[in-house]
Amino acid sequence: MMTFIINLNHSKVAIVSGSNKKNIIMHFFNTFLMKLFKYKNLKSYAILIMCCLICFPTLSQQLKIHLRADTLTDPPGKFTGISNLFFDKVDSSINFSFPAGWKNIEQSPLIENTSLEPVYIFRIKENNEEYAYYADLDNNKKITKSDLLTFSVDQAAKIADFQVRTRNLSTGKFTRYVPYQLIVLGKYIYGRIKEQKAGTLTIDNQDYKVIVRPYSRGSVNYSRNESAIFIDFNRDGEIHERWSIDQGRPLPGEGVSYGDPFKIGAKGFIVDSIEENGDWLTLRPYSSNEALEAGYKMPSIDLYDIKGKLLQQAGKKYTLIELWSTSCPFCESIRKRLNALFGDKNSSVDWIAVSRENKQTVNDFLMTHPISAKIAIPKDNQWQTLDPQTATPLFYLVANDGSVIFKGFGADMVNVIELLVK
Repeated sequence: MMTFIINLNHSKVAIVSGSNKKNIIMHFFNTFLMKLFKYKNLKSYAILIMCCLICFPTLSQQLKIHLRADTLTDPPGKFTGISNLFFDKVDSSINFSFPAGWKNIEQSPLIENTSLEPVYIFRIKENNEEYAYYADLDNNKKITKSDLLTFSVDQAAKIADFQVRTRNLSTGKFTRYVPYQLIVLGKYIYGRIKEQKAGTLTIDNQDYKVIVRPYSRGSVNYSRNESAIFIDFNRDGEIHERWSIDQGRPLPGEGVSYGDPFKIGAKGFIVDSIEENGDWLTLRPYSSNEALEAGYKMPSIDLYDIKGKLLQQAGKKYTLIELWSTSCPFCESIRKRLNALFGDKNSSVDWIAVSRENKQTVNDFLMTHPISAKIAIPKDNQWQTLDPQTATPLFYLVANDGSVIFKGFGADMVNVIELLVK
C-alpha cells in the first residue's frame, strides 16, 4: 500500500498511515459491530463487509494537503490573477442610492457569482476629468462620499486595497471578508482577490510546492469551481502558471483543474475536493494512463454565429477557440498575426473567435477590424463555462477527438499555439 507524506513548514504528517490508519480502521470496525447488532440477517452482514473492503483501500490512498496563508507576490511589471472590469451606465434594477447631484454614474460588478449577491463598484468623473471610484463595502446599497476608494501608486498603476464581503443567496448569510484590489492601469481597470494558500506534498521522498488561490475576482470561497491550483511539477521552486517556450519548445504551465487527471513522476492523480475555507486540498490516485496522456475533453457547449446558426466542427485536425472582446487591446495586438496563421481555408486549424458582447457591438467592430475566424456568440451563461475569469484573450486548442491540447491566456500564447500545430 502506498503511503503519502505531507510536509508543511518542516513538520511531516503521515496521511492514513501508521496510527491514522488504525484510527480509521477502528472507527469502521466499531460502526460495523453496531450494525451487526441492529441487523440480524446474512444479507446485511454481506453488504457491510463489502462496504468495509471497498472503503479501506480508498481512504488509505487519499492525499490530504494542509494549506496555510501565503504571501501573493507579483513578478516585475505584472499582476497575478487579475481580470478586467467593464463599466456601463448604472442599471436602475440594482436599487442603489447615490449622493444628490451625481450624474453619468457607471457601474461594474466586483464579485459576480451565481450563488452570491453581486458586489458593485461605481465611478463618476470629477471636475479634473479623472474618475473617482466608490464601493459598497458595508453592504447597505447606499453610496456616500465615505465609500471613496483611496489609491496608491505601484508599477505605474494605481492600486486601491480594501476588504469586501457579500451574501450567500441561498442562506442569506454573509461570507467572510476577502482582501481585494482595484488596479487602474492607464485606461484599463482590473480587479482581484489578493490572497493565496500554500503547502507542500511529498511523494517518494520528493517535495512539491502547492499553491491555491481564488480562481477569479468573484471567487470568494475555495470551492470546486472557484479555486486555481498549481503544483511545482519540475521542483524548480517556481510556479509556472502559464504555458511558455523553453529552448524553442512549448513548456506546459503547472495549473491543475478539477476532473482532469495529471501526473507527478510516474503516478497519476486527480483533484478530489477542497474545503471552502481553503485549509485542505484532497487528491486521490488515478490509474488511467491513457486518459492522462490524452488530455481532457472540451466542455460541451453550443456556439452560434452572428446569424444565429449553430456552428459545427469543420473536421480539421485542430479547432482553435479564442475568447476575445472588442475592448481588449491585447486581442487586437495579435489580430493580424492570427489572420495570417489561421485565416487560410487550407489551414489545419478551424479558428472560432467567441465574443461575450452583443451582436450589434460585434458587427460594428468587424466593419473596421476584420477577423478571418468564424465569429461566435455564446448563449446564456456559456461564456462562464469557457472563461469564468473573464480574461481575454483566452485560447483553447482542441484536437478533432475533443481533447484539449492546450489552454492558455494572453497575447503571447500565439507563439505556443504556432509551435503546437506545426
